[in-house]
Amino acid sequence: NFTAGNDINAVAVDPRTQEVWVATNGGVVRWDPQLSTYTKYTVLDGLATNQVHAVAIDADGNRWFGTEGLVSMFSVAGEWTTYDQIGAADTVYAITFDAAGNTWFGTARHGLRRLGVDDVWTHFEYPGGDGPAILETLAFDHAGNLWVGTHENGIGVLSPDFQWRPYTAQDTPLLYSNRIGAIAVDSGGDIWITSDGGLSRVRSDGQWVQCNTENSCQRTDLGIMAIDEDDNKWFWGVFLLDRDGHWIYLDDPRLE
Repeated sequence: NFTAGNDINAVAVDPRTQEVWVATNGGVVRWDPQLSTYTKYTVLDGLATNQVHAVAIDADGNRWFGTEGLVSMFSVAGEWTTYDQIGAADTVYAITFDAAGNTWFGTARHGLRRLGVDDVWTHFEYPGGDGPAILETLAFDHAGNLWVGTHENGIGVLSPDFQWRPYTAQDTPLLYSNRIGAIAVDSGGDIWITSDGGLSRVRSDGQWVQCNTENSCQRTDLGIMAIDEDDNKWFWGVFLLDRDGHWIYLDDPRLE
């Protein structure tokens, strides 16, 4: 692979340039699909640490990276900025942005952190459970609620007025597991959730639906997911679910 044996942890695509930014255990890789070239960035270039768990691109095109206790931002002007407000004993596993331009971070030990457009940091404790929850995926729905997926504590939804609503497999039968792999929102407002055991969807009317072999979901070992501008759902290294509900494997000639 690009980083000589190091694992890939997260991927983000710049919608303006189509460049692919990859977070790995050995730094960050930028892939230019038009030129078929890649560039690797490490601490020697300005990255905070080489162990990178999260990557996201904001509305201005700045690239954000979550690492071990630190956050790096690589601006469109090519300048690096490091933020140390997360804490050395923590890890950033997820990054997202709200409609106002604030930046949100999901951490392993200290819940949610928000960096406001006014450069003020705010902490939001994740509710419930014994010990800290590991926050691994973040996504805003069309109503401005922040959906937070955890490693083993299910899902928490933070409303715009900062009230939490939890969902677990114990009280939400259509959620397969409390171990959440990814959460993404499509253009119609439906929320798609991968967890151990399969794929769930929360429709825009609030109704939960399970994807299973009875309604044409062909696998239950779904992992990381992303939704593109055409509402196709891409699953890590396996296949996609197109907007018409058809499953297409990556070796299918339709993808050539």
